[in-house]
Amino acid sequence: MRRVAIVAALCSICGNFPGPLVAAGSDLKISITSKVVSGPIAQSNPKALPGSIIEYSAQVSYGGDEALGEHSLAITNPIPQSLSLVVSGLDGGVSSPFDFVEGLPPSDLTCLFRSLADRDDCLEFSSNGGVSFDYQPTPDPDGIDPAITHLRFRLRGAMAPAAAEPSYFTLRYRMKVD
Repeated sequence: MRRVAIVAALCSICGNFPGPLVAAGSDLKISITSKVVSGPIAQSNPKALPGSIIEYSAQVSYGGDEALGEHSLAITNPIPQSLSLVVSGLDGGVSSPFDFVEGLPPSDLTCLFRSLADRDDCLEFSSNGGVSFDYQPTPDPDGIDPAITHLRFRLRGAMAPAAAEPSYFTLRYRMKVD
């Protein structure tokens, strides 16, 4: 059984990521893409200006020939100082601040969200540079919490080994440009 932790770092305000990132000694790979979904200026091709919302998609694939250990995958994402996490939900409401989308072939993992206060779901928050992950977010009127410095996804289950192709899943979440 192998345990794997990945730290995904967003490198710039416009969401560039020097990927894919491969965990050392692993068949695990993460690719992060981003797109501006809204901005302070109405335009057909929005830019990452202050006030813009950027949606990130992190696709995690595993090409190993044996399953990763039960509950062994954690993905930690430091949040750059120029961005703040949207915690109000991808739809702008009180739903989950992220989407977990199973791939084909499936990863056999789960990532459930109950509430920002629930410490037993798969999403954890840090407000102290990633030292601890016990922070309970407090969204402002726009659904943003600028105090969050890191988010961590702790996925449940054992990630399926590759069959003909690597198993994978995708996590989507949003950040606001400060």
